Amino acid sequence: MSHPVRSALFVDFDNIYSDLQKLDATSADEFATNPGIWVKRLENGEDVDGLFTRRFLVRACYLNPSVHSKHRSFFTRAGFRVIDCPSLTRQGKSSADIHLVIDALDALAHNAHYEEFIVCSADADFTPLMVRLRANDRRTVMVAGGLTAAAYRATCDEIIDSSQLVSSTGDILSVIPETPDTSPVGGEDPAALQVSQGPGELMHVEADVEAAVNAVRQAVAGSAVPIAGASAAGAALRAQPGVSENNWSGTGGFAQFVAKYSPELRFGRSLSGGWVSDPGRHSVDPAMATEEENSTIESKVSRVTEVPRLTHEQYRNLFIQLSMDLEEEPFNLTYTPRRIRERTAIAGAPVSRSAALAVTRELRRAGVRLERPATADALATAWRDRVLDLCEAARMELSDEERLGIDGWLLVPAQISNS
Repeated sequence: MSHPVRSALFVDFDNIYSDLQKLDATSADEFATNPGIWVKRLENGEDVDGLFTRRFLVRACYLNPSVHSKHRSFFTRAGFRVIDCPSLTRQGKSSADIHLVIDALDALAHNAHYEEFIVCSADADFTPLMVRLRANDRRTVMVAGGLTAAAYRATCDEIIDSSQLVSSTGDILSVIPETPDTSPVGGEDPAALQVSQGPGELMHVEADVEAAVNAVRQAVAGSAVPIAGASAAGAALRAQPGVSENNWSGTGGFAQFVAKYSPELRFGRSLSGGWVSDPGRHSVDPAMATEEENSTIESKVSRVTEVPRLTHEQYRNLFIQLSMDLEEEPFNLTYTPRRIRERTAIAGAPVSRSAALAVTRELRRAGVRLERPATADALATAWRDRVLDLCEAARMELSDEERLGIDGWLLVPAQISNS
């Protein structure tokens, strides 16, 4: 039974729209012209108390009328109060952020006692606002696309990717909320899926997924330690290639697939895609990184920038498969990462869909035109450069040795020797 939550929704339109434009123009248009649809998608959520339904008592949208006036009517029709925030400087900087902060603080003091504040923006300048809201025991949610400042993410109870609200085909997608990860890289999500099951009791499996389920069980049983979620998913795909269609046979994702069809196993989330373990056999979880593992440059960069912590072989396989995919299929932010997940699994170094999505999204933000074919080497180099930019943005000081370590992690040997 769901419980109601009083929510206040604030949309920094220019920030979200421009972010989506860099990823996919059609998705950006869907966001701008169908706000009522994606707001409807946001109505249902889940927290520590269980399922809840949001009541958006406040809907506010802040936009620059000289640039986005044509989108104004779509938001007013969807019940938003639209606040015009024209440019106040020669550089085109609007006053949307300060207007949003003032209105949010006014709402904080309102006698309606809004329980949740949702800020749609990737601008880390909103970090102090989120800190203030949490200090007043309000639930904080950020809607943003791509990698954002770690400090901003840490102030949020829930993070929703704006590119997951709409697809490039105009369909509304399932929103997969994230929770800020303050544990060591690879640490288990406190909300890890686990279903209790009596000794030796295995759920009956439907015939159309039986081979995939058995492959996951065999992969876990054949390992002395928990296996990476991407590896487990790869085993399922090799046994039954079509099993991932329709969100893993209607379950919603691989984690839910494991929970439904192999409740004796446990799925723990991590930055690299998670781990699948057998609680009855695996007493030590390698997902809990050791002090030595946490000191590597890969671990440090992943913790600070939140780029996927894949292995060298996984990154190499990702770029090889992405290069091949771009030769055969047009790039699509919704479907390309799914194909990459399946391609990399078959090739033997599986990469999760979420990791493929994060990499392709950041490459787009870096200006890489994925609509055009590119070599694996070129993609790897562009990704290395993007990771270095993210390190610099996070003010992470890198030694020459650490930069070489990043090259060794992300580039292929021929590139390393020439860099």
